[in-house]
Amino acid sequence: GEITSVVTMMKDLASKSNYHLRGAFDHLVLAAAGITPTRFTHKLIDREGKTCEIEHEPWTTTDARGFLAGLATELLDEAHGYLLPFEACVKVLAGGKPSVKVSDRANHLGFGPIERQDGLDLPPDAAAIARRRLLPLVERMRGNEHGFEVGT
Repeated sequence: GEITSVVTMMKDLASKSNYHLRGAFDHLVLAAAGITPTRFTHKLIDREGKTCEIEHEPWTTTDARGFLAGLATELLDEAHGYLLPFEACVKVLAGGKPSVKVSDRANHLGFGPIERQDGLDLPPDAAAIARRRLLPLVERMRGNEHGFEVGT
């Protein structure tokens, strides 16, 4: 009846953590395999022992397989000459404008436009991509502790 996915972290517990995706994908993959518990949760545990537990709305087997097939098709069959990190998807999903932080200290002066070394930019349809890839997972998370916001 109930399944809990435990995700350990080697850093401090934070909202909007990409570690929530591990629990969300555990739920998704189990549902796609036909394992649909009455209650599914994931629990994040950080290096200090702090925890965050998130409950998920259930996937049907058909919906889970459809989402995974669509995601795999998009990631494998289409060209991806752009950069869309997790943080940009979260920002877009909340209704913000996507941005990419330059984290390479050797290429960061702290002011002015910095040219990206990889030559990649954000995709023009970042909002659509974030909603397609992240929203179905976030919509099924219950409670405020996961930190994701969904805007318009």
